[in-house]
Amino acid sequence: MNQHYRFHVEYFNYLLTDADAEEQEEHCRKNNKELLNFRLPAKEEIPFSEHCFHLKTLYPGLLAGLGYAHEAMENVNNQIKLGFSLDFVTGLPVIPGSSVKGVLRSLFDDEEAVTALRQREYWPKAGGQPVDADALPQALFGESENDGQVIFWDAWPVKSASDKVFGLDYITPHLPKSQDGKDLAEEYRGLTNPVPIMMLKVIPGVTWRFRFSLDDIRLADGTGIAAEAVCKLFRELLLITGIGAKTNTGFGALETDAAADIKWRLAAEGKTKEEIEAPVWLYSLSEERLAQAFGKDKNKTLKQFDLQEADLRKLGKELRGEMIASWAGAEKKSNKRKAYKFFFPSQHDEE
Repeated sequence: MNQHYRFHVEYFNYLLTDADAEEQEEHCRKNNKELLNFRLPAKEEIPFSEHCFHLKTLYPGLLAGLGYAHEAMENVNNQIKLGFSLDFVTGLPVIPGSSVKGVLRSLFDDEEAVTALRQREYWPKAGGQPVDADALPQALFGESENDGQVIFWDAWPVKSASDKVFGLDYITPHLPKSQDGKDLAEEYRGLTNPVPIMMLKVIPGVTWRFRFSLDDIRLADGTGIAAEAVCKLFRELLLITGIGAKTNTGFGALETDAAADIKWRLAAEGKTKEEIEAPVWLYSLSEERLAQAFGKDKNKTLKQFDLQEADLRKLGKELRGEMIASWAGAEKKSNKRKAYKFFFPSQHDEE
């Protein structure tokens, strides 16, 4: 079932009948279970964009669309009582392009933040100097009746570390109202009688694709900024600020997913699934797993891919060369030392 339909229509069909609270609760529990079991489509249908990057959700996850209407019935437990942003057609969670634009634009309203950001290496430069902080937002986002030079597309999830997408969480407001409904707004009740509210979230480990349409940016004074530099700036700003609701409590925090970036780039170049598999695998490994794969498990790794040893060696040095080179001084019998010898066979000491 389309998850937008489940969440906004099917979820309430039973609640609108005269069924008792227990039956309604069971209906909610069933739909909650189906939402939590939802998995991303095996075949990705989201179109490519020339400029994009991939960011992965961190703990505790991501909230989007909490302010959307999502009715709830009194005296029925196990209800999701807050809204969520789901695409009408695909049913996938979605971060609207307008939200992405708004988050990025808001950072330029804080003078102290902009002053600090202009010192970072990723801030666009012209002639070796950071570009004007006042002219940049006007060119990127537009002002008044003038459109900006960037089109912000909706962000979509493209993969999940656990294969699932959704989870449940709670917020627990301490309302100035007693459980029997009497208004006690003038009497602060502290931590007395909290009321948990169930909400849907995107779990940690879900990778999102952020897409943009833009050419090289031209400022009002004629200064040009490469499109790649703008895309890098957007990525770094989202890593700083996060996205979605309740970012001040940790939700919406993101980290880069370099393996997904490589997969997208190779696919955009027309590479086959087989040609993409090895580079993505190499880039996704942790340092310890990479060392083990070409140390203790070298023979197993060589059989895993339909590549010549020399091709796999070249690919590994291109993607993880700096890390592998740092293993030159590792202990002789360690996985790191063995892996280093595989990638640099002519540079290791005779043993």
